[in-house]
Amino acid sequence: MRSHVLLLTCLSIVLSAHSLFSRTAPGPNPPFAAIEFQRLFGNELDNRFNKVIRVGDDYYALGTDEKTDGVTAHATLTRLNFQGQVQWTIRVGVPSTWNDIIETDEGNLLLVGGTAPYDVNANGLMGVATPSGSFLWVKYYSFADRETLSKVVRHPNPDNPAFPYYVLGVTQQQNASTNDDINLLNINADGVVNWRKLIGNIADEEFWRDLEILSNGNLFLVGHAGSSAVSVQINTAGTVVSGNSYATGMRINDAVERPGSGYYFVGSSSPSSPAQISRVNPNFQVVWSRTIPSYHF
Repeated sequence: MRSHVLLLTCLSIVLSAHSLFSRTAPGPNPPFAAIEFQRLFGNELDNRFNKVIRVGDDYYALGTDEKTDGVTAHATLTRLNFQGQVQWTIRVGVPSTWNDIIETDEGNLLLVGGTAPYDVNANGLMGVATPSGSFLWVKYYSFADRETLSKVVRHPNPDNPAFPYYVLGVTQQQNASTNDDINLLNINADGVVNWRKLIGNIADEEFWRDLEILSNGNLFLVGHAGSSAVSVQINTAGTVVSGNSYATGMRINDAVERPGSGYYFVGSSSPSSPAQISRVNPNFQVVWSRTIPSYHF
């Protein structure tokens, strides 16, 4: 289906929980956001950007591109210079989407996502691209009937230094249920899997929304399971350390740690799913929650 082309506005401060709550410098607050550039990208077909990171003075934007009207879009990676001018765009050869991106130790871009549509044939997708605009490799991962990969992080102190990257995803339960379980992968920069952990039970596990590295070295997963929001700590060897559940109807989509003082969660709450911000103490007890009507995180 034809849709509007994307209007991309790059801000000096990313509007996310990380920028809202991770400021530690003293002194007056900086301006909330300053526009660095504003441009239109795309054509008359369905073109989208869904995530942007900054590396040096340039930007890398994950997106999708509809080759012809009405077909499922293909995942794209676009490099923009500091003025927002397109340097190059590369496209995956099958219908797909990229969900997350980080810079590797070698200065390349590691991407994770999945094939599209998200149905029984969907596979996890990973790739590495160079700053000059070519894929070194793209690989497909099939552990179940339906899966996709959502987040990737580089751990500063991995359990195995040869495999410093951790990838989070979601996979269909093996009993032909419509419910999902959690995939956690430990990989190297070539996409070789050191180990895979399947986390879940008979409920619908959806705590693949965010993956963070905590100050204690553990991996931190957030989302929901069944009807309740959850957070889970996992060590670098892939062993579950602890888990906590929160209010029924609450959903967590992103999290950030304030070392020594707890955590902030952003997501939504029922019944009408308004945006919600919550502060949680170091013992994972909710200190306060605030909803923002007419907004969604």
